[in-house]
Amino acid sequence: MRIPNLTTTKLLEEGPDSISKAAKAISNPFWQAVLTKMSPLESAFYNSNSTVKVEERVVWDNLAFQQNGLPFSRRSNTTMLTRNFNSIKDFISKTTNVLMGEHEVKNNLKGSQLQTWNQMVASITEYLTSKNLTWYDIGSSGSGPQHWGWSRLVLENSKSRKFYQLLMQKPNDAPRNPNEQKWREKGLTTMTSERFDKMYKNQSKLRCGLRIKWEEFRILWGRQELNRYKANYSNTRGDNKTTCSYCGHYIEDEIHLYIDCDTSGTFWEDAEEWYQAAFGVAPPLLLNGPRLFGMENEPPDDLLNIFYRCVRYTIFMGRKRAATPELRYFVSLVKDELKLKYSGNKILKHADNQSEKKAIAWMREQMGWVLHNRRASPN
Repeated sequence: MRIPNLTTTKLLEEGPDSISKAAKAISNPFWQAVLTKMSPLESAFYNSNSTVKVEERVVWDNLAFQQNGLPFSRRSNTTMLTRNFNSIKDFISKTTNVLMGEHEVKNNLKGSQLQTWNQMVASITEYLTSKNLTWYDIGSSGSGPQHWGWSRLVLENSKSRKFYQLLMQKPNDAPRNPNEQKWREKGLTTMTSERFDKMYKNQSKLRCGLRIKWEEFRILWGRQELNRYKANYSNTRGDNKTTCSYCGHYIEDEIHLYIDCDTSGTFWEDAEEWYQAAFGVAPPLLLNGPRLFGMENEPPDDLLNIFYRCVRYTIFMGRKRAATPELRYFVSLVKDELKLKYSGNKILKHADNQSEKKAIAWMREQMGWVLHNRRASPN
């Protein structure tokens, strides 16, 4: 940033875009990674938190305030203008408590500076309007601590996980993932954006084998490596058939493999019959959404989601192994999933759940576990 005698005050006056650009030259890899995210972090903080006083937002080198597609540059303007009008609240008149009139700043600013000032006022007005605010809302509440620059961003996010949550947020006008519309075009018309958001959240919480998690991610995106892609390959081995690995009649994609194929459909029924007998849980097979993505309203380690996930992976892996998916492979996957779910003391969390009792008993038999019941707390 080339600021002589850099102090905390001077640093807080800087806009987020200038800090992000200057951070690329920092030798410390940790602070370089943190400060290069300053621009999206500051934007997410002010857009997501309705209690934040927008009047404290720095207007220089900030992508939220632009002229001709570029932020207002601090280095391209005089110190008189940048020091006296650093944040939105600096544009409020001390006598009228509303936006300054042009006559109030004309004596201190020259022609080009006054033109820049007017452009900044227009940009800030547009920003306030987008947040359903007016200049009368700025400076109307003098209660609470008054922050300088972006110091509120640091003080209200004392834990690193809070910064991570801010960076994970998308703007309201951000485009949706194109795979969602493709799924709807293939017949899943009930898959709304809200349902996809729940599935993305479940995917982030999923704890299972990494190969299985990767395939679950690819199904959600509609990009699983199936025979349909062989049409794009060069015919080097003479095996460029795009039809289903099981029935051999239709193009192999996710819809056919997990829903329409008669061979995999028979396996779904066999697996459901075994699952119900072993655990007393009967996963519904009539709905297409759960067959492809599981139950978005249930946690990823729920017995229903474990069933759907293990069946899908068994069908996917069985394409090159046998003429039909193997039930014993499915059972081994279920065993691995339950081992993760009930390992250590986590089994105690599910011990009193009636729907989990048969699954716990099955795992105890398979693994030779001894379950120590919780002692009742004394009255």
